Amino acid sequence: MIIGEPMCSIIVDYRAGRAPRVHPTERASLETWIERLVLDGELLDDYTRALQREFGQAFPFACPLTDRAFEAALDKGLQALEPGDLAELALNPVALSGLRDAVLEHAPEAWHGAFLREEQRIVATLPDGDEGRPPIVESPAPALAGQLGDRAGARQSAAPIAQWAFRIRPGECTWRSGDACKIADRTGLIEVEWYREGYLLIGCSGFLRAGQHYTLSARWRAADGTLRGESNLPDQLAPLRLVPVSGDGPSSGESLEVRHTWRPPGGGGWDIELRVSF
Repeated sequence: MIIGEPMCSIIVDYRAGRAPRVHPTERASLETWIERLVLDGELLDDYTRALQREFGQAFPFACPLTDRAFEAALDKGLQALEPGDLAELALNPVALSGLRDAVLEHAPEAWHGAFLREEQRIVATLPDGDEGRPPIVESPAPALAGQLGDRAGARQSAAPIAQWAFRIRPGECTWRSGDACKIADRTGLIEVEWYREGYLLIGCSGFLRAGQHYTLSARWRAADGTLRGESNLPDQLAPLRLVPVSGDGPSSGESLEVRHTWRPPGGGGWDIELRVSF
């Protein structure tokens, strides 16, 4: 159901001529729903069409959020919104789309938990033995899931058996194009997990994030420089999956060569390279 609880009670308020408000007992579920809409472009499109079926072309609310509400939602998360603002946001596809653009562009810290929950959901959909990349979705995360929960009505997913995290400053990268000075105060994060099934999952966030108009590539090299595996992830908000030629996990002295490109429609962007060692 694209429109369900707690949306039904908000719609009832609006149709009755009352200012929509979210009930305190329904707030947590509504925040979770809006997080999904903001991070999943396809779901937001489906939801917008559902609102059109419900209300016709005249949406209940179709103006951008006020500066106050927008800054609160972006910098502090949905919990910072007043109940009325949250309810109006849930009925406003224009504001949802604008918030989505800002969240994906800036990846604010207040949204990292939502990114992680969405990535856990994505990774949990990967079938056993699947050596392809994760499903093509526009809903990801800047950090990889650690211990994964139960797969919807199925089995429990395996936890990673080794993990690494690397914080990267723009000045530590090799810039093939672009200007590091423009984002000198930003930080990138690369998180790597090795699974006993024989694959790496690589998640990036900050200025190294994945998503539309971004391409993330990685080469895994042995200590002697031999290529152990490589993978490429264009235009997807999902972790990059890398399966080595041999089944052994990373060892000391081995490294990842990461290439990150951003090609926004209006031109500009960057093409950068970096290397991290296990």
